[in-house]
Formats: sequence, structure tokens, C-alpha cells
Amino acid sequence: MVLIKYTVYHYNGSKMTTRVTKDNVTPASLTSVDLHPSFSAGLSEHNSFNIALLGFKMAVNDGLTLFNLVDGVVDEFNDESGVDTAENVAMSYDSTSDFYKGGVGIQDSPPTSDIHQFTATGPHTYTVEPGVTTVNVLIVGGGGGGGAGGYNRTKGGGGGAGGLVYYPSYPVTPGGTIAVSVGTGGEGGGYSPPGGPHSYPYTPLARPDGRNGTPTYGGYEHPQYNYPMVHTYYSPGQTGTDSSFGPLIGEGGGAGGGYLTAGSHPYMGIPGPEFHKGGSGGGAGSGGPAYVGPGGEGQQLANHPIPLSPTILPINSPGSFGNDAGINQPDSPPEQSTGGGGGAGGIGGDAEGGIGGEGGIGLNYNIADGTTSVGYAGGGVGVGVSELPEGTAIPFGGGDVNPQYNIQPQWFPGLPGAVNSGGGGGGSRNIQNPSPAGGAYGGDGGPGVVIVKELQGNVSNTSTTLISDTFTATSAPTKARIVLFAALTDDLNTDISASATRDNVTFNAITLTDEGYVTGSSGAKIYTGSTTLTGTASPQVQLRWKIVGANLTNINTIHGVSLQWA
Repeated sequence: MVLIKYTVYHYNGSKMTTRVTKDNVTPASLTSVDLHPSFSAGLSEHNSFNIALLGFKMAVNDGLTLFNLVDGVVDEFNDESGVDTAENVAMSYDSTSDFYKGGVGIQDSPPTSDIHQFTATGPHTYTVEPGVTTVNVLIVGGGGGGGAGGYNRTKGGGGGAGGLVYYPSYPVTPGGTIAVSVGTGGEGGGYSPPGGPHSYPYTPLARPDGRNGTPTYGGYEHPQYNYPMVHTYYSPGQTGTDSSFGPLIGEGGGAGGGYLTAGSHPYMGIPGPEFHKGGSGGGAGSGGPAYVGPGGEGQQLANHPIPLSPTILPINSPGSFGNDAGINQPDSPPEQSTGGGGGAGGIGGDAEGGIGGEGGIGLNYNIADGTTSVGYAGGGVGVGVSELPEGTAIPFGGGDVNPQYNIQPQWFPGLPGAVNSGGGGGGSRNIQNPSPAGGAYGGDGGPGVVIVKELQGNVSNTSTTLISDTFTATSAPTKARIVLFAALTDDLNTDISASATRDNVTFNAITLTDEGYVTGSSGAKIYTGSTTLTGTASPQVQLRWKIVGANLTNINTIHGVSLQWA
């Protein structure tokens, strides 16, 4: 036997008081409870909502008494279990407020719906859907390429992450268009004409986190670089290009530095911080003391209001982000390690002796599918002689140290940033002195991304169906009662109808009665009704409830359903 405890409340016009509380009673002994109209009078919206929930539960208790309960089910839609999602028609679940909605008009969009991702690099156009007035938008620029090393333990700096902008509730015009651009990741430094390839193939899934990288590394020759022997093994990486959504711009990440040699090079007359600037700064390459200094700085300086070190900001942090690269120490060869590129969530790590700096951390957002946290805009790692960074930027798309050599066992190219993460490419390193020149190419920066989540949706579903899973009774019931907690704006029992079945074939219609407002101005009410069950219910009882909309002209929301049978 099931024993329960219940409490009945009474509102006397000024306050709620406990009317009676009983312990260890059977469902059959419960008495009917009348909801006094003054329950909703003179209360705040918050209290009215709480009373509405109380009223729903009390109405269910009333049902137990009326039907001398054999069995029953109450579903307040705390999740999607209990509802047959495969048979539902045009009813969307709102996981934030725990209700189903559908019909015709403008409605709030669920977190997992109405998401547009722009992943291919280059220009695009976003067309604003009718009824959409605000969107959440994430813009990440292309990550900077890592710098090349390649001779006598020389090393390249980590590339800076693309600048990141997250703007919640950005205003848009229904039916309008917005120009979108997705930035490319900068190529890793290193180029070997005329005899060798400009870049080398790379297995895209070989990143430590399993995310795709670009299919090559290296291949970039800065136009100012003129090494006396024609070879340009020591070029810095390439700066990533900007991503944009209308006027919102996530700048491309700064380039990781290359090793400085005799001859013309891109640093002549340009300070390292200026040369490596970008959405986040790229780390300088190893070289003589005259060339070693701080990395570049992010160029969204007006949009860095939150100090991020050492704590990662919460998921979906709003604002615009980019940070400096780590600092190289003026060590003598062979300990000329390099700093990590800056990330959206923090500065790049400093080089310390023979240990390279970590790439700066990025930030997490779940806008891509509404639920899954994904890291973006991590900086590329700096490199050292033997002791390697731990790869803290990898979960945010930053390029790491490559454990595999290329061509010669002394040459270790940098790993690329993850595709559509805006991660900076990892720096490259040579591990032997002396060693032949070439081969240690920088990792490519990860291409950027633009993701748009529409906060409203224009729906035109004139027909809807919300139907429960199947419940099995111990014996064949002859009647059923439904209690519906809903905000219905279309006509009751014509546009909106209810039914129940005991054999999953014959659905018996239920005439709903409006029991009155229970939530003040929100419009949610309690509706009740009953029916005789006529299905065969053999060989097994299969009970279900169903709410159907037809010829709808408005949005309707269903907040909870109770079905009892006897």
C-alpha cells in the first residue's frame, strides 16, 4: 500500500496559512480540495506562479479522489522523458523553462535550434529570418602561424590566437542581410625554394585533442626575407586574417617569430611587439639579444575589461578578447627558447631558459549546438630545447609541440591550430647543434569561425501534436482523467483538443474545462476533463494522452500534464 503526506493551504486575503496536514494516508482517503478564487488576488507574480504549481498538484490530488486511483502519471516536463519525441509534431521543448510550445507566430527559440555556423573561409551573407530581432554571435579571427627555426637549435615563436568577440543579444533587423567573413589561419613559417616543397603534408587528425588541424604546415615566406643563400628557412609565420559579422571584427592572430639571420629580414626597423601584433600577439622567435623581447599585443585594446589571469572566465563570457604573447629571455645559445602566443583567455607563457612558453588559454562557448562547451582561440605553444610545455592551450584549439620529426630527426615542425577555432600555430624547433638548415617549419594557424544563434523564431505550424510515451496499467481501466497546466491562446476543444487511449489505437476525446487563471498575467491555467475508455486493451493495456492543435493562429505552451485512470 502506498502511504503519502499532503498539505492543503488556504489564502485568507492577506496571507497563506496551513489549513491541514496529514501523514500516512492512502490516496483513496484524500478529500476534494476547492481552490478559493482569492488564491491569485493581491499576490506578486512570483507568489502567483508558486501558487499555480501548488494548484496543479492539488488538482492532481483531487483526481486521485474522484477516480479511486488505480494508477496515474504526472509530467511537469523537467526533461523530455515521458513524451514520445518521435511522434510529436511541431512542438519544441524549452529546456530553460521546462515546457513545450508550438503554433503560429513569433516565439523564443530553444537553445539548440536556429543556429547558423559559417565555417568556410571567405565572405558570406547572413539573412535575418522574419521575426528575429536579436541574436547571440561568436566571431573568432584566424589564428597566426607559428614561426620557423631549423639551424643549430634555433626555434620559432608560437602564433597568436585570433581575436574573439562574443556579443549576446545583438540587435538585427528582420528580413535584413549582414555581411559575414571567416578569417583564414596564417601559414606556418618556413619555405625552401627552389628544390624543396613550400609546405609539407600533415595528417589533420593528428592533433593531441583529436580536432582537425590544417592538412599542411609551413610554406610561408615573408616578402622582406632575403637570406644570402636564397633559402628562407627562418621566416616568421603569417598573420591570420580577420573574421567579421557586420561591424563586429575578430582580428587575425599575430605571427609567431622566426630566427633572425644575416641578410634582409622583416624585423628591420620594426619592433617585435609591433611586428607580431594581432587579435592576440604572436611570440618572438629565438635569436640574438638585440632581437629578443616581448611578443605582440592584442589589437582590441578597448575590449579587454576583465582581468583573466589565472582564472578561466565562465562559459559564454561576453566581450571582446585578445592578449599579449609570452616574453623571450635573452639567453645564450643553445637555450634560446621561445614564448607562447597569446590567447583569448590569457597571455602566452614566457620562455624560461630551455623551456618554451605555454600558449595562452582561450575561452569556452556552447553556442555551436546550445549545450556542448567548446574551447576557442588558444595561443600556439612556444618551444624549448628538451623540456616541453604541457599544452594548456590545446583544449582551446592552440597548436602544440610536434612529437614527430620531419625529414631529419633534428627537425620538429609545430602542430597547427584546430580548424574553426582560431587557434595559433605551434612554434617549431631544432634539437641538435650543429645541424643542417631547414625543415623545422611552423604550424599553421587555425581558421576562424562565425556562429549566429537566433533568439526568436517565426513559426507557422498550424497543426501540432504532443503525445506521451506508453504507460502500462495492471488491469484494464474504464475511464481516464486529464489535468492540463497550459497557456492556450487558440480556442479550447476546437483548435486545441485532448484525448486518451488504453490500447494505443482508439483515442477517446476529452472535453476540457477551464478551471481559471492561476498565474496572474502569465496566462497559464489549469484545464481538466475526463472520458470513458473504449479501446480493447488486450492483450496489454497501453495508456497514453495526446494534445492536438489544428487550425492554429497563435503560440500555445504546455507546462504539465497529469493522466489518471481507473
